[in-house]
Amino acid sequence: ADSDFSLQNLPYGVFRPSADKDARIGVAIGDTVVDLAQLAEAGLFSSKFADSLTKDTLNSFMGAGRDAWTDVRSTLSTL
Repeated sequence: ADSDFSLQNLPYGVFRPSADKDARIGVAIGDTVVDLAQLAEAGLFSSKFADSLTKDTLNSFMGAGRDAWTDVRSTLSTL
C-alpha cells in the first residue's frame, strides 16, 4: 500500500484502542497504528525513554528529544 507514513516519516499521536480504554501513544506506519506504549511496557525500548511512551500525552516523549526519537525509529526498524 502506498503511504506517506514510513519509518522515515513517523507521525506520532495519541489514540484510544477502544472507547473504554485509556489514551496511549502510537505511531502510524502504513495503514497501521503501532501501540508504542505496549511496546514500551514489553521492554522493547531503552529504559531511559520507555516511561515517556507510557503517558497519555506526547509531551514527555517529544520533550525527550532526538535521542528518544532515534531510539524509537531504530527499534521499530528491527521489528
